Amino acid sequence: MQTERFRRGAPLLVALLLALAAYAPALHPAEQLSGRDLLTLFYPLHARVARGEWVRDPSRGAGAAVLPDPLAQVAYPPAALRAALPFDWGFKLFLLGHVVLAGVGAGLLARRLGAADAGVCLAAAGASLAGPVLAACRTPNLLAAAAWTGFAAVGFLELAQAGGQRRRGLLLVAGSVALGILAGGAGVVGLWGLLVAVAVPAWVGWRASPGAWLRIGAATGIGALLAGPHLVPFLLWLPETARGAEPFGLAEAARWSCHPLRWPEFVVPGLSAHTAPELYASEAFAGAREG
Repeated sequence: MQTERFRRGAPLLVALLLALAAYAPALHPAEQLSGRDLLTLFYPLHARVARGEWVRDPSRGAGAAVLPDPLAQVAYPPAALRAALPFDWGFKLFLLGHVVLAGVGAGLLARRLGAADAGVCLAAAGASLAGPVLAACRTPNLLAAAAWTGFAAVGFLELAQAGGQRRRGLLLVAGSVALGILAGGAGVVGLWGLLVAVAVPAWVGWRASPGAWLRIGAATGIGALLAGPHLVPFLLWLPETARGAEPFGLAEAARWSCHPLRWPEFVVPGLSAHTAPELYASEAFAGAREG
C-alpha cells in the first residue's frame, strides 16, 4: 500500500522539488520576481485584487475596469492564495504552485498513456522545467492556463477512448476549460483544440467515433458555461477596450508569438523576429533587452 501511494505521489514530489529549485532565489523574503509585465502590470493589479478593490484601477487607463479584466483573475479560485497569505508570498507561491501543477498534469498524462514509473517522473520533470513554463512566470495568466493542459489532455483521452472513464473525463475537461478561462488564458484553452485535433485521432485511430467528438464538445461547452460568471462580463467589457474597439489586423496579430504565423519558429527560431523587434526591447526599460 505504501509503495502504491509513493508511486502515485512521485510526480507531485518530483514537480515540487524541481519547482522549488527553479524558484529558490525568489523565495528569499527580501526578493520578489520581476520582469516587464510581471512587475509593471501584474504585481500592482493582483495586489489591488487581493485587497478587494475589484471595481476600477485608477492607475490604468484613467480607471480601467477590474472585475471583467481576465488579467485580474478575480474569479480564478487559486488566486485566493494571494489574498490568504501576505501578498508578496502569495504572489510568488501562486507562480510556483502552477509550475508544480504543470508537472503533475504531465505525469498524470504519461501514466494514462501507459508509461512506467520512470517515464511518469520524467514527464513531470520535463513539464516543470520546460522553458515555456518557466518563462511564463512573467505572464501569470498564461502560466495558470498552461498548468491545466496535462489534466485536460487526460480528460480528452478518457472521453475519446472506448471504455474510458467518462465521468472522470468530463470532470477533467470541464474543470480545466473553466479554470483556464477564469485564469485569463482563453488563448491557451483555444490551443487545446489543436491538441484535440491531432492527439485524439492518434490515440483512438484516425476514424474516431462521432460520439467521441460529441462528448469532447459537450464537456468543453460545460467548462465554458462554468466560466460564465467571468466570461459574460468580459465579453460585455471588450468593446470598451482598445483591442475591442478597433479591428485586430493580421499584421498586428503576427507580432505575437501565439499567432499561427509564428509557429514555424518552433522549428526555425527567430524566423520572423523582424516582425516584432519592439516586443523584446523598449526605451522605457533603459535599453534592457528581454527575450
